[in-house]
Amino acid sequence: LVGETGTGKGCCADFIHFNSDLHYGPFIQFNCGTGPENLFESQLFGHAKGAFTGADNTRVGLVEDANNGTLFLDEINSLSLSSQVKLNTFLETGKFRRVGESKIRQVETRIIAASNCDIQNCIATGSFRDDLYYRISEYEVTLPPLRARGGDIIELANFFLKKFHHLNPQYSPFSFSQEAIIQLTDYSWPGNIRELQNVLKRAIIESTSPILEYLTIHKPKRKSTIASHPDLTWKEAKKAVIEDFEREYIHTLLQRYNGIVANCARHAGLQSPDFWKLMRKYNISAEYFRMR
Repeated sequence: LVGETGTGKGCCADFIHFNSDLHYGPFIQFNCGTGPENLFESQLFGHAKGAFTGADNTRVGLVEDANNGTLFLDEINSLSLSSQVKLNTFLETGKFRRVGESKIRQVETRIIAASNCDIQNCIATGSFRDDLYYRISEYEVTLPPLRARGGDIIELANFFLKKFHHLNPQYSPFSFSQEAIIQLTDYSWPGNIRELQNVLKRAIIESTSPILEYLTIHKPKRKSTIASHPDLTWKEAKKAVIEDFEREYIHTLLQRYNGIVANCARHAGLQSPDFWKLMRKYNISAEYFRMR
C-alpha cells in the first residue's frame, strides 16, 4: 500500500483482512519506524529467555502472533538495510528462528506492507533493497491524497459528521454552511483524511449550533511543491507545479463567481467546455460553490 501519511493505508489493510479468507485470524499492525533497530528481529520473530541482556522471558514475535491472519507492516521504508534482509528471508521461505534459538519455525501469515514515500526512489538512493521490493509488490495499491479526490471530500466530511455527532448531542445532527463547504473544497488537506477527521471532530465539539458555520483549520506553513518533493525530476516537478496552480486558480474563480462556470471561463479567457474539462480533471464540483 503506497500513499502519503493520513490517506488511510491502515484502514485499507484492515478492510483487506476482514474481507478475506483470513478474517477469522488476528490482524496485527506494527509501525516499522518505531523502536530501536537492534530489536526489530526480536519484535518480528521473538526471542528465547536469556538471548540478550534484558530478555528475562521467552517472547513470541509478531509473525507468530499473526499466524493464520494478517501482519500489517506500516512505514516499511523506515527499516534499515540489515532488517530488510531478515524480513526478505522470512517472506521467501515462511520460516524463521526466534533470537537465541536454533529451532526453525514456520507460520502462515499474510504480510501487508505500506510506505508513505516512493519506494522506487528509495531503491535509487540505496536506502531500500530491490529484492525486498519485488517480494512485497506482488500486488500494489496506491492511495491518492485527498487533494486529488475533490469529489470525495464532502462525502467524507458528511460521514464524519454522522460518526462523531455523539460528541455534542445537544446540537446534533450537524450540517455545513456554504462557507464551510467552500473551506472544505478549497483547502489542500496536506494531512489528508486524518487531518479532515480531526478538524471536524474539533468543530463538532466546539459548536454551539447544528450548522457548522466556519471550520478552524490550522494550516502549516506552506512549502513549495519542489521543497515538499525534492526527489522529483524536472518534468515531474514542472507537472506538479502546474497542477497546483490550475487547482488553486479554478477554486479561486469558482469561489469568486459563486460556482457560475460561464463567468469563470469568461474571466479565465477560456471556453466553458475547456473550463469544465479542467474541473473534471481535479474532481472539482461547481455545486459546492453556489450560493444557497
